[in-house]
Amino acid sequence: MIVAVAAPFVYRAIRAPVGDARPARAVEKAASVVEKPAPALSDKSAELGAAVDKEPCDRGNIVQLCDSLIRDREPRLCLTRADAFFARCGEYWRLRWATYAAHQRLSEWDLAITDTTGLVTQFPDDHDYRIWRGLAYAEKGDLPHAIADYEQAIAIEPRLSDVPFNLADAYRKLGRPCDGIFPLEQLSFFNPDRDANARRRLRELYDDPQCSDRMGTGKATLRFGTGARRVTSKVTINGATPASLIVDTGASTVVLGAQLATRLGLRYDQWPTRRAATAGGMREIRTGYLDVVTVQGVSARHVECAITDDLVGAEGLLGLSFLARFEMHADPSKGVLTLVDRRAAAH
Repeated sequence: MIVAVAAPFVYRAIRAPVGDARPARAVEKAASVVEKPAPALSDKSAELGAAVDKEPCDRGNIVQLCDSLIRDREPRLCLTRADAFFARCGEYWRLRWATYAAHQRLSEWDLAITDTTGLVTQFPDDHDYRIWRGLAYAEKGDLPHAIADYEQAIAIEPRLSDVPFNLADAYRKLGRPCDGIFPLEQLSFFNPDRDANARRRLRELYDDPQCSDRMGTGKATLRFGTGARRVTSKVTINGATPASLIVDTGASTVVLGAQLATRLGLRYDQWPTRRAATAGGMREIRTGYLDVVTVQGVSARHVECAITDDLVGAEGLLGLSFLARFEMHADPSKGVLTLVDRRAAAH
């Protein structure tokens, strides 16, 4: 079963990728720092510089030197030292953290993008690198590419707490504010501590006339019986014959098996591909939108959907891209899940 598919906050990527336990302090977002006249190099930088001169290919020392030079507000010197290391000793992915940070300090967005593209190629399933590149694209003003990276990061790790805001902001600047609704709804579900801010943004979006039809409508009670291990419901997609989908709040989107998608006449072969976390590991999926999804008395339009070839034991999953449009109330003692129109729930 697929359990996760896949948005003015700035994401600070501080998790070290697998293989290096040190925090990526050097890659914190720093474009807004006001540069001051560069001070003399610290004793730490001088000491590390001497160590690198003595052992030019020592990876630990060159990384520490670059990090120290950035703290000394000498990003250009970091880049000079790093280029000498690459020319003499070969590529080293960890040093690219520092060169990325240095290019950020210097507002050299194309070069920052080049650094992170190498990291994305080497570590395609690390969401941090997608975020770093998305930030550089956004600073450059290339919003379509920033959006693609933010969406891919969320697909790899659906519980990210800041990136949905970046994604919603990028959609707004691109003139597509309504597309920011789903990442904010997903954020609100997975991160209740951020719910207040996400809900404020969502109210603004739902109050926008061009986005008002994105809110789910109606009320339904799904009965699954006490002790049931899963909930299955008849779901009508784009007005076609109903299909049996498993109700799964662990799935970020509505997920359809390829056989069902073909029966529905979806041209999913033309949808973009994306890497996504599934119960079986990372998989390539196709992502697009369903015109309308209806379950008993509730309905939602423009619902994000993923198509996969390896869905086992079900025609599809009814995930958060539909469920999060409603207020959800589960009562395990009665074996029911109630979905309610948010407007009705507010009264």
